[in-house]
Amino acid sequence: MEPRIQYAKTEDGISIAYSVTGEGPPLVLVHGYTGDVSEWENQIEEFAGEFRVLVLDNRGHGQSEAPADIEAYTVELMVEDTLAVIAVAGFEKYHLVGHSMGGYLVQRYLETHDVPAAILLAAVPPRGAIGVALRTLRAHPTAMLKTVFQLRLWPLVATPELTRDILMRSDSTDEEAQQLQARLQDDSFRAFLGMITRPVKKPKTSPPVLVMGAEQDRVVSPKEVQATAERYDTEAVMMPAMAHDMILDPEWQSIVDTMTAWIDETLALASINNDR
Repeated sequence: MEPRIQYAKTEDGISIAYSVTGEGPPLVLVHGYTGDVSEWENQIEEFAGEFRVLVLDNRGHGQSEAPADIEAYTVELMVEDTLAVIAVAGFEKYHLVGHSMGGYLVQRYLETHDVPAAILLAAVPPRGAIGVALRTLRAHPTAMLKTVFQLRLWPLVATPELTRDILMRSDSTDEEAQQLQARLQDDSFRAFLGMITRPVKKPKTSPPVLVMGAEQDRVVSPKEVQATAERYDTEAVMMPAMAHDMILDPEWQSIVDTMTAWIDETLALASINNDR
């Protein structure tokens, strides 16, 4: 059965679409650029057997409202959107998971909010997206210049070839590239600019953080994944053969297994500490 879509109103009046599935410890999933909640489809089905899973469409994505003003797409507002949805859903203690830009949003969220634990998947690193921008400019100068002049990210995923080269593992088929490209959507340059110009500050507290990356990632480099892990005093878990869009990778089950085992361990440790 498809999850029921609900809506939360933000302080600036934007309707954010979200759904809640399953029963158990709360788990919040935040998607990345040019995507929506559907990129979590595999994970939702798996996690719903053990967790109460909340997924939301960032503003301008999926079924959430898309304001016309480019200034309505700041990182700060997107972080507040996540907070608004969590409040409406009634979640109190929850694990927060973010992929790509969603991983950056999770890190910004941790600057001012306390959570039991967080998971970062191919996340934009704490220093921001300057490395992402420079790598993309070198590899795809025409597409990147179009992105800058048009103030939108669609030129970077405008063809299946670009989609495969930027987001997917190198051995992906033409059909797989076409399928992924068909489900992507345009995205705001304003939030991307915010990630370039604003590094992440230290978290409010020091929750356990699982940092996972992909060895073939051409957006967030393995070196940047390692730097993210160092920021949160942990060791990065690198997934072999995967690329940036790792949650839709053919071997996505290994990511779910790694995340589930880690969450179960953190919950067990928290229970032991609370009993002391």
